[in-house]
Amino acid sequence: MMKLKSLMFVAGNSEKHLKKAGGVDADALIIDLEDAVAPEDKEEARRCAAKFLETGSKPAYLRVNAIETPYFLDDLSLVWNLESSCLKGIMLPKTNDEHDLILVDRLLDSKGIGKDFEVIPLLETAAGIQNVSRIAAASGRVKRLAFGSIDFALDIGAGQSESGTELLYARSSIVVASRAAGLEPPVDTVYPDFKNPEGLREETAWAKTLGFGSKLAIHPAQVTVINETFRPSHEAVEEAKRILEYVEKNGSSVFKLDGKMIDEPIIKQARLIINAVN
Repeated sequence: MMKLKSLMFVAGNSEKHLKKAGGVDADALIIDLEDAVAPEDKEEARRCAAKFLETGSKPAYLRVNAIETPYFLDDLSLVWNLESSCLKGIMLPKTNDEHDLILVDRLLDSKGIGKDFEVIPLLETAAGIQNVSRIAAASGRVKRLAFGSIDFALDIGAGQSESGTELLYARSSIVVASRAAGLEPPVDTVYPDFKNPEGLREETAWAKTLGFGSKLAIHPAQVTVINETFRPSHEAVEEAKRILEYVEKNGSSVFKLDGKMIDEPIIKQARLIINAVN
């Protein structure tokens, strides 16, 4: 299972941007065939995406067009027509319920695509949030969920505030459903203002506090901020080391260290921190 902190979108119809994206420090790329590509450019985007995927080495996902569009099947056909690829999976936009995942599963199975091929449901509608628990458990190919706040806010008729209060219920629902289904921590939504690194840092830290494990990026300048924010701090790592060293030496699950009471949940958190940097 790939551990991800940053996933960066890149337009599928731009060979120039795809080439540059290969050198970006994002953990994975999302080659976009949907929002970033006009209808008349869909075919060209598939051609450029296929060329990149067959020659590139950076882990990548393909954001196909939504199931109800006329482009979906042509997009998905890239998956089984690639001869060799750095493609790890697809992102499925506007996933509304478990039946979307069942359909994709059957199509991939029919072409002999292995179960390790990942499908990331992008939750960006009221229906998707309402059905998030069933979506999370619908397929073994679902390893993590992702949130799309811009379309979600539009769908429910909400404004978008700097505080993100209108998105709290959706974010929390995604985190809880992910944990209940035993998935990886989910992927938080994009931060549209790529010229505001402090705003991005604040939102990313908030998402991390809620339980998200990674974030979508729309520009290379955002990747470093996202990676740094999701990476455990030096202080947190050193404290985790001291906790685990004490446990290894003394075998206790309840003790006092550095003026703090340490019990089993804190020990588990220390292990998670160490695992995140290894």
